[in-house]
Amino acid sequence: MFVLKDPRISRLLPIWLPALEGIGAESAFILALRNPLEVAESLRLRNGFSAGKSVMLWLRHLLEAERATRLYRRTFVSFDALIDDWRSVAEQVARELELTWPRSCEEAGEEVDAFLSRELRHHSFTRGDLETRTEIVDWIQRAYEASLSTVLEENERRALLDSIAAELAQADKAFDPITCELRSQVVAQEDALSLLTSQVVGQEDAFSQLQATLSDREERLKEMEQRNVRQRFEIEGITASVSWRLTAPLRAAKRHILSVRVSLARALRRHS
Repeated sequence: MFVLKDPRISRLLPIWLPALEGIGAESAFILALRNPLEVAESLRLRNGFSAGKSVMLWLRHLLEAERATRLYRRTFVSFDALIDDWRSVAEQVARELELTWPRSCEEAGEEVDAFLSRELRHHSFTRGDLETRTEIVDWIQRAYEASLSTVLEENERRALLDSIAAELAQADKAFDPITCELRSQVVAQEDALSLLTSQVVGQEDAFSQLQATLSDREERLKEMEQRNVRQRFEIEGITASVSWRLTAPLRAAKRHILSVRVSLARALRRHS
C-alpha cells in the first residue's frame, strides 16, 4: 500500500491513471474537500488571488477529480472532520475503500494526534459562512454540499455535479470570446508597455551620457577657472614687483612713441 499526493493530481489524473495501471497498481481515491472560503483565503495570502477566482479554481479541480474517479473506489472526506475526529475519518476511508490499515487507530493514535494539530489550520469557515456570501456563485455551495452529503445516492451526486459542470461549460462558451478579447487587449498593452520601457531605458542611457559629458565639461571649466586664478595672481605679482614699478616710465615712453608714429603715419597719408 502506498499513497500518492500530487498538488495538481485532481487535474492530472488522465496522466496518472495509465501510469498506475502500467505498474499493476489498484487505485482507490480519497477526495479531500476543504471549505472553499478557506481555500480562497489561503490563495489570497499566498498568491493575491481574489475570492471569486479562488473558488472557481476550487470548483474546477473538484469537478475534474470527481469525474475522473467515477470508475474507481473512492470516498469523499471533509477537512473539518479530519481535524475534528480523524479516527472516524480513518474508519470511513477503510470502509468505503475496502482497505485494511497496516496499523490500527489505537496503535497509530499517538503519532497521528501529534501530527494533526489544530494550530496548523490558519483559516476557519463554516458551511453557514459559505451560504451568507452572496457574491459567491451558487455552483460553489451546491458542489460542496453534494460532495459531502451523506444522504445522496451516488447517481444523485453525479447528476448534481454533472448539472453544475454543464452550466459551467455553457458559461465558458458564452464568455470565452470576451475573455479572449480581453486577453488580446492585455497582450497588446503589455507589448506597448514593453516598448515604452525600452524607450525609457534608451532615454535613461542618453541622459546618463549627457550627465557624463556635462560632468567632464564642468571639470574642464573648473580647471580653466583655477588656471585663470593662478594667472591673475601671477599678473598681480608682476605688477606689484619693484622692477615693474621702475620700468613704468619706459613703458609709458614706449607707448608715447608708438602713438607719435601712428599720428605721423596718418598725417603722411593725408598729404600724399
